Amino acid sequence: MRTRDQVINLLTMARQLMPNWSEAARKLELALSVARKFEPDLVPNIEMALSLTVSKIHGLPTTTDPRKFLDDLILAIKAEEEERPAAPVPPRGRIVRRRP
Repeated sequence: MRTRDQVINLLTMARQLMPNWSEAARKLELALSVARKFEPDLVPNIEMALSLTVSKIHGLPTTTDPRKFLDDLILAIKAEEEERPAAPVPPRGRIVRRRP
């Protein structure tokens, strides 16, 4: 499984746990640590989702609902995945080169 898919799975699990804010924050922290190593372009958005979630834990007002933000983030990552060209598949078997 690719790391981007793992990050998407962790974000989805965090979203499913969202009424339980502390458990959702743990999943977001895990997604953030994976993203920092392998998917640095996702780090700012995951940090924002974590920040919104921590604000909910402490009862602070937020302008954006963390659930909505995470839903939009997951959809954006999946849409970006569909736009990316697939990696070229290496040929199978023995490569035969003909001499001119």
